[in-house]
Amino acid sequence: MKKSKVILLGLTITFAACRQEPKDEWVSGYDDPQSRDTTVNGHQYRYYHGFFYPIYGGFISPRSYQGATVQQIANPRYQPARVTRGGFGRTSAGRTSGS
Repeated sequence: MKKSKVILLGLTITFAACRQEPKDEWVSGYDDPQSRDTTVNGHQYRYYHGFFYPIYGGFISPRSYQGATVQQIANPRYQPARVTRGGFGRTSAGRTSGS
């Protein structure tokens, strides 16, 4: 392997190791004046900035969970979807459709 390829590979590995993913941010959600809690199908949710988020230990994490509508959480098969962060932005995984 040429010296320039070794340097490039080393820089790439170093950059990847130093890059930090955004951490989950758990908030109370009460900074939204329209915030309210509800229990649907035995699961607790907090309404926050137009969407419902699952409540864990009294907190919600909009950076970790995709927001849901009232129609989605009313579906007994609904499961909160975690937000995954890839190289091309945010996507959601694990959501059961509302239909």
